[in-house]
Amino acid sequence: MANVSSTVTSYRQLLDWEEGEPRRRAWTDVYEASHPEIFAKYYEGWGDPEFRHDAADSVAGLAPKVSRREMRARALVSAAGQNFVDVGLFAEPDIPTVLLVGGHTSNGWVAEFNGQATLFLALEMLGPAPYDDILVVHESLHVAHAQYSMPQWPATVAANLFLEGLAVAMSRRLRPGLMDSAYLWFGNSNSRWVADCQGEEHRIRAYVLDDLESTSAEKRQSYFSISNESTLPSRCGYWLGDKIITDLIDDGTDPKDLLQWGYEETLVFLQDCLL
Repeated sequence: MANVSSTVTSYRQLLDWEEGEPRRRAWTDVYEASHPEIFAKYYEGWGDPEFRHDAADSVAGLAPKVSRREMRARALVSAAGQNFVDVGLFAEPDIPTVLLVGGHTSNGWVAEFNGQATLFLALEMLGPAPYDDILVVHESLHVAHAQYSMPQWPATVAANLFLEGLAVAMSRRLRPGLMDSAYLWFGNSNSRWVADCQGEEHRIRAYVLDDLESTSAEKRQSYFSISNESTLPSRCGYWLGDKIITDLIDDGTDPKDLLQWGYEETLVFLQDCLL
């Protein structure tokens, strides 16, 4: 599979170092040093250097599983790329991808790397099937959007609402038949959360409408991350975005057209939708 970078070989070589301080030093001085660009990007916002020691201490238990996860991830990315070609969202099936083993902080994300939107998958966080597949499809949609949308959209609640909603809705369409929590949480144990969002729909819509244009990281986190500060269900922005985009696609809008919407057009649509 073309266009994939992996840190797995270097990671497995950490087994050559004695556990404890020698392996902890090797994590930084040997493993990360072998992939400086990848780890520089990782620590920009998806990893935390404070977890290096814990990650090094987990090598003995994780290393035997990593090669199998790498093979699984490569297969999933390849399948997702072809799926996106089949539905007209990609011209070519190769998705620029980085497979790494990090510090148990983030499972998958998209970032610019070597001048192109790139899918990053942290193999230590890759969940069981079929949820790993849902994650790959979800994040691949973000790659597709980045390819269509230049310049990059501003980091606002509105952007998150639309883009995460589209990623959830498309992952459900391409991998149908699972519970809602599979697409919204990459797991099967959050059915109560879905019911909570449904019960709080009026409040969620009102709060999101007020904050649509906010660029505050705290505001975005309150809707799209685990938050102890908000009185709304955590990550409720995923649920609301999915509902909005699913309704739009069900009414006949082509997902490819949605990828080509500009930010201002999207903002006006969301404002009208939430009123």
